[in-house]
Amino acid sequence: MRPDWRRVVVYTHRWLGILGCVLFVAWFVSGIVLMYARMPELTSDARRALLPPLDLSSARVPPGAAARAARGAGVSPERLRIGMFRDRPVYHLFAGGRWTTVFADTAQTLDRVPREQALEEVRRFAPDHASTIQYDAHLSDPDQWTFGSRAQMPLHRIAVGDAAGTYYYLSDLTGEPVMKTTGSQRRWAYAGAVIHWLYFTPFRRHGPLWAQSVIWVSLAGCLLCLSGLLWGLWRYAPMPRYRLRRIPSRSPYAGWVRWHHYAGLFFGLTTFTWIFSGLLSMDPWDWHPGNSPTEQQRNALSGGPLRLDALSLDGLRAA
Repeated sequence: MRPDWRRVVVYTHRWLGILGCVLFVAWFVSGIVLMYARMPELTSDARRALLPPLDLSSARVPPGAAARAARGAGVSPERLRIGMFRDRPVYHLFAGGRWTTVFADTAQTLDRVPREQALEEVRRFAPDHASTIQYDAHLSDPDQWTFGSRAQMPLHRIAVGDAAGTYYYLSDLTGEPVMKTTGSQRRWAYAGAVIHWLYFTPFRRHGPLWAQSVIWVSLAGCLLCLSGLLWGLWRYAPMPRYRLRRIPSRSPYAGWVRWHHYAGLFFGLTTFTWIFSGLLSMDPWDWHPGNSPTEQQRNALSGGPLRLDALSLDGLRAA
């Protein structure tokens, strides 16, 4: 016997709806929350406001010499930042996916930021709560809010102890703040971004599994919408040819199922485009060319690879 396409459509829609209804309702509600409340972040402006003023008066080591000191630790710098660690100028050198800090006065490499110094930095950020600040954890793996800070790992997580429930995250490699969260931000993020993106910490640590799961769940949602639209259109009668309790009707269904029929026809296409846009946001199977500049394009725009030997202390002080 050949399979009846109508049975295939209706059972596909029914079982995908049964299995995915709670997930997709949560996805839509959390998507609305996500429009107004994003994940916690420490913006560039907020991070710079927390950093001490730059003072290069005690700097004795030019960037090229700092890079050579870093290369002794197996580092070939790709990027350079200049900052302060407490009252000493430092170079932050990025290579191999992580940062290395070299003091600009001695060319000594910073191995790690001790716990007490991390606490002192947070007391400088929040002097009004100096007596309530407590060390919370040393993170070697990202927690819920620091997946974008892997290059700065490990991190010191420090609780301010204020009414807002503020936590600061400081890099053990650079001593710089990389994240700040409050209790309100965390609650709204759980209600929005975490649920919408399936961004639960144990799951998100397995990046490829997380990405493929979101892609295939989105595909299932698209199939759920399309099969429902197809069946809904098939069962809809432009001329009222059905009779329910002797009343002509355009739908063969009654009660809640009838409302489901009409609501699916009215909102089905919008629902499909929403789920489909979420699928495309994951760039499934590299369906479009990447838009990140190549190394050759970056070098052409910047004038060539990073040349730290061409930078002098006098030039940096003047800048």
